[in-house]
This record gives sequence, structure tokens and C-alpha cells, in this order.
Amino acid sequence: MMGNDIFDERPKANEKKRALAYIGKLLDDARNDKNKNQSDIVELEEVQRLLNSKRYGLVWEEHAEKVEEEMNTKIPIFVEDKSKKINDDLDNINYNFILEGDNLHSLHLLEKTHANSIDIIYIDPPYNTGNNDFKYNDTFVGADDEFKHSKWLSFMNSRLTLAKRLLNSEGIIFLSIGDDEQAELTMLVDEIFGRQNRLAVIPRIAKRTSDKGNQFRPTKDYVLAYAVDVFKQPEFKILKKFNINDYNKIEKGTGRKYKKSGASLYQPSLDSRPNQRYFIQAPDGSFIIPPGETMPLENKDGAKVLPLKTDGVWRWSEASYQKQKEQLIFTKATNRSPLIDENGNKSKWNIYPKVYADNEDGATKHPEDVIYDFVNSQGTKEVNKLNLSFSFSKPVGLIKYLINIIDKPNTVTVLDFFAGSGTTGQAITELNAEDGGHRKFILATNNENNIAEEVTYVRMKNVSSGTDKYEAHPMNLKYFKTAFVSKDDEDIENELLDNVKTLVELQWGVDLSNSSIRIVTTLAEAGSIELKGLTKVYMRAQVHSMLTQEQVTKYNQTGVIIYDIPENYFSKELREQGL
Repeated sequence: MMGNDIFDERPKANEKKRALAYIGKLLDDARNDKNKNQSDIVELEEVQRLLNSKRYGLVWEEHAEKVEEEMNTKIPIFVEDKSKKINDDLDNINYNFILEGDNLHSLHLLEKTHANSIDIIYIDPPYNTGNNDFKYNDTFVGADDEFKHSKWLSFMNSRLTLAKRLLNSEGIIFLSIGDDEQAELTMLVDEIFGRQNRLAVIPRIAKRTSDKGNQFRPTKDYVLAYAVDVFKQPEFKILKKFNINDYNKIEKGTGRKYKKSGASLYQPSLDSRPNQRYFIQAPDGSFIIPPGETMPLENKDGAKVLPLKTDGVWRWSEASYQKQKEQLIFTKATNRSPLIDENGNKSKWNIYPKVYADNEDGATKHPEDVIYDFVNSQGTKEVNKLNLSFSFSKPVGLIKYLINIIDKPNTVTVLDFFAGSGTTGQAITELNAEDGGHRKFILATNNENNIAEEVTYVRMKNVSSGTDKYEAHPMNLKYFKTAFVSKDDEDIENELLDNVKTLVELQWGVDLSNSSIRIVTTLAEAGSIELKGLTKVYMRAQVHSMLTQEQVTKYNQTGVIIYDIPENYFSKELREQGL
């Protein structure tokens, strides 16, 4: 308990010590007792051995958290910061959410509103490098902390256990992690989700160059992918959606890579290697030099032909070029599939933006189990375009890629409870703009160093309204802060009922200040409410069950849909208080 009691960060360790001490005392007594049966001593020694033995799987010394202990005396609630509401998507009544506070509290509240209903979770938790990136019980965990891994695992275990309860039966979770905890996290998620539901441990090229490291230069991290139920998880696919205009809009110097068959895919930008650049003829007749300079045609003996030199630089001799072009298979780095011509043959002269597909819907069967693209430096550039500065932001393209390969309907709800700078929110908003989808996101983050208010929120605001370097992608968003109701509050029942509104908004993704939506928590309100102009009423389930047939008919005739507010929002807490 909190308060005047001393907080014990290692309760499990002390329980084990007490048990071992007790067995040790029994053994001493048994050995000193001349009348004691020898078989009793053998049994006690076996119990002692088992308490000290290891088991297969992940073993760590469990630690307690103050934020979890706090819930013994306080009940977390959400309170809206109305000054931060964004309502730029006027054609959409649905809202996204930022939840400010310790994510353990947010997850407990989300369990009330989103149990078994989240489609996708992506998280980028602390990598626990020992370099002030992971704080446990208000103290940074250093590289020399003897309980470095145990604290981190305790921290992750409590959150991932809750996270699993939020995912629906077809749900999936992606977890980014570095070398420091990749093995430990894999084993932990194996235990929580089941080893059979592990889809992949995917190495990701996070940076192309590095001066750090001793024997090896660190260039990668990992993305773990797990399903709630692998048998209900559709196969991952890479949807191929190309537009000829994409080839004419590639900016110079973006490093868009193409390769010759058998060559290394990842080479320095072709802009820095002018003599190794090939021309592509697009269907409209224009010629393009990857990554995107459009070249004019030259006249040769009355016919338009490919120019072999530009800006005074010879690319190839004509003979060399003819030989090379016969061997080329151009590959777009982000898709990994060879391009073919309009007749279904591998392209040699004309390279069309059409991709080989294994099935009719234009999707390959499986993505690779290595992610080569979306390096971290791109994430930094994306944040800068939104007039922010933030270290270690994941690239937007990475989140888009992970969501797209699942190939689910575009009405999914995505949760990120280590939201950081808000990359997931930007990715979802951009995807909706690209394909007309209706995905929703929930971002949970603490406000350490004002990150929630000054980074996560500001990023969403700038994504929605745009900047001088970023086109606006309008969204609707509400900003909730974690607060608490004391369990000693004499009016605790009414205090909790007063905070049902935020949970209703969170569960259904709506704004109850909308004139076409109402919330009803008493029978008197249900009977007196003016239904004209309403489309939805969120009604306490107990009240709904008490409506007369006449009242039900009235709601039906006016076309108002009633949504039941669950009675279990705070039922557990109230039962604990004897209410």
C-alpha cells in the first residue's frame, strides 16, 4: 500500500526469501530432532531445491511499480482538456484520441472501453540501453543496474498483459525493440501471447551507416509480430499500388534505389554515381533517369532515340548500354517485385509501373521477414517538416507498411501506448487521405518533459493544419488527461458517474457536444429528452432496460439509435468499496 507504508519494489523476491528461510528453519529443526523421520528431511530438501531451481522459459525477479500500487487507493479517470480539441475533418464525426498519463493507467481505462476490440497495436517501448532511456519508479535504470532486465521485464509484462486483453480475436501487435532486450522481449511475448502466435522476429535496417560499435557496426533493430490467434490471422500481403505519375514526381536526391539483377540492392544514392544510372522509358514516351530526372528525346536519322549523354557526361557507350539494358530488371526498393511490361513479360526497353503479382488482386503472397527501408533518419526529417525536433522518431513509412501488409479493412482501430512523438497518428491520418479509409487511432503517452503537450499533440495539430513544408491532412482529435478519484471519497459513486462521459466518447470515438448526439444516465432524462434532430443516444444500460414500450416506440419512430453504456465501467471499483 502507498501512504505511510514503505514501498517494496521487489515483493516477489522477498516472498521467495521468506519461503526459503522457513524451509531452512524446518530443515534445521528436522535435522536436530533425533526422532524425526529421515524421509521428511528428504522431502523438505526437495522443496528447497525446487524453490531454488530454474525453469524453462523466461525467469526474472519481479518488481513492483508505484503507479500500479497507486491504484490500491485511487481510481484513474480521464478528464478532457477541451482547449486541445481538433475538429478539422468536418466531413467526419469520428474522433481520434491522445491519452496523457502513465500508460498503465490508460490501459486500465481502455480495458473498460476497448476490451477485445482493438485491431492493431504498434508500440516502440524504451530499448533499455542503460543510457537514460528507461525510467522505473522515477529513476533512470543504468547499464550497471543489477536488476536492469528484471525492472524492464516487470514494466513490460504488466502493460502487455493488459494490451492482449484489448485486442480482438483477429488482432495483431507489432513491437519495435533493439538488441538490448530483443531476446528477453521475444520470450516475454511468447509467454503472454503464446509461442504458436509468434508471426516473426523481423530485423529492420534502422540506419545505413554508423561510427559506433566495436566488432560490428550497429545498423538494425527489430519488429516483433504476434497474433492473438494465428489461425484467425489472414496471411500478410504487400498490396501493389503504382501510379505512373509517381515516376515523374520522384525528387532528386531522395535515394530511391533500383538494382541490376544479382547486384546489391542497397547502394549509395544514384545521384552520387552518375555513370551507373540507367534510363527508363515510361508509357507516355518520356525517359526517366532514376531517381527521377525526365530526359528529352534526341533525333537521330529522323527518329527519336534515347540520349546517351547529358550535361557533358557520357553514361554509357551505345554498345555497352544495349548490352546492359538486356540484363536489367528494375526493382522498386519498397516493393521487392520485378517490373513487367504490359504483355506480362520482363521489361527490357520499356519499364512500365506495373508489378508482377502472384494473384489477381495485385498482392504478393508474403512480405520479406527483413525490413530494409524506412531508416530512422527519415523519421527525423518528417518531424522537422512539422516544425518540431525529436530524437529517435520512427519513420511514418514503417507504420504505414506494417498496417498495409495486414490487409485488413480500412475501418480498423490502431493503438500505440508508447506514442512518443506521435508517428502512428500521422501514419494513420495519411493512409486515410490516400485511400479514403476510416481508420482511427489512440495514442497514449506520459507527459515527461512535456512530451504529450509539446510534441505529440503539436505534431497532430500540425499534421491536421499543415505547415510550410507539409500538406495538411485534416483530422478530429480529443485530448484526455489522467486524473484520480480517491477510494476514500464519500461521494465516490457520483464522482465516477460524472466521469462516464469521457469513457463513452473514447469507446465510440465521438464528441458528445455534437448537437445530434446525447448521453442519458437517468430514467427521468430518458423520458424527457427531445429527440428531434438527434441521431444517437448513449444510454446507461440499466436505464435502457427500464424504458416503457411506448418510449421504445418513440425512439424507433424518430430513427434515434440507442447505444448502451456498459454498467461495468466502474463496477469493479464500486464493488470493492461495497457499493
